[in-house]
Amino acid sequence: MQNPWSVLLIAVGLVVGAVLVGVSLAPPQQSMPSCGLYCGMPPALGAPSEAVNAASYWYNFSIQSAGGGIAANTLNFQAQTPNRTNVSTGGILTLVSGASVTLAIYTMNSATWSSGGATLLISGTTFSLEIPHTMGSLSGDWFVASLTGSFQGTDTVVIP
Repeated sequence: MQNPWSVLLIAVGLVVGAVLVGVSLAPPQQSMPSCGLYCGMPPALGAPSEAVNAASYWYNFSIQSAGGGIAANTLNFQAQTPNRTNVSTGGILTLVSGASVTLAIYTMNSATWSSGGATLLISGTTFSLEIPHTMGSLSGDWFVASLTGSFQGTDTVVIP
């Protein structure tokens, strides 16, 4: 006759062993990034408004939503024709806060950030693109914002 306590200890040992094997074989849990659901996505840009003065065309693209953790310098910008041919604009793109403070400056032809590239994008800010008259209007063309580096994605806005 076996001791009932030894049978119970063997049963408990088997259960604990099975649980430990199950935990070690379980797939790792993926957690939501701290920046939320839209982390790493390109900003959603609103349809631009066009303004014209004596020297330039101006296009203002409001940021409707921005994935958390996206810095301005992770974006490249291009103007393109509807058939995806790049347009040389000679333009300067400025990231402006809701209070009209310049946060970052991007040169379209060289695709470089001259200042403020580490600024995080947030909803309510605006990309303001200035194109010299000598380059012509971008009406009917596309404005393309593309993420670079570890994040990927593109937002394209048609310029009316």
